[in-house]
Amino acid sequence: MAHTCVLYTFLLHSTGISVTDGADIHGYSGKGVTITCSHGMASTNIKYFCREPCEDRDVLVKSDQSPTGRYTLKDHGAGTFTVSITDLQESDSGIYWCAVDRSVKDTYKKVKLTVSNGKNDSVTFPLSMYVLVPLIITAIGLTVMVIIFGVVGWRKSHSYDRKHRCMALFHKILPTICLMQFFFFTV
Repeated sequence: MAHTCVLYTFLLHSTGISVTDGADIHGYSGKGVTITCSHGMASTNIKYFCREPCEDRDVLVKSDQSPTGRYTLKDHGAGTFTVSITDLQESDSGIYWCAVDRSVKDTYKKVKLTVSNGKNDSVTFPLSMYVLVPLIITAIGLTVMVIIFGVVGWRKSHSYDRKHRCMALFHKILPTICLMQFFFFTV
């Protein structure tokens, strides 16, 4: 069971799959928008941003090239990069892909951009999804791992009857879980 949890956590973070996939971004004509893209295990890979169907001719900007036109890509390292689009037009509405060049098969994150003809000075996007959901998933995974490893280690080192073992374990692990939740949910 513990090995399954560790394997699941490793696969979740190493595949580059993230909840930012399928993000809806809303911008306004004449304004700009910045899109945050995050891929796992991609700190040194070339990143690029393309419009669907994302073939070579559809690539708008790459991390290893100077920006051209209205598109700028900034690689922040650790698999995170931002793409800025200036002077939005309604014709910019559509499906885009945040992509990472991989040796076997590139990885992609879908972004739906909707551009409205409006006078709003702000651009909205679900930033909380980029921050909160990965933290929640990590907190849950770590909590489960702490409980599993705590139970296994505790059982090996104690020989009380079952009722006392469960109560003692609960009181031993509860502060750790509370601290983890406080840390991850107040960030």
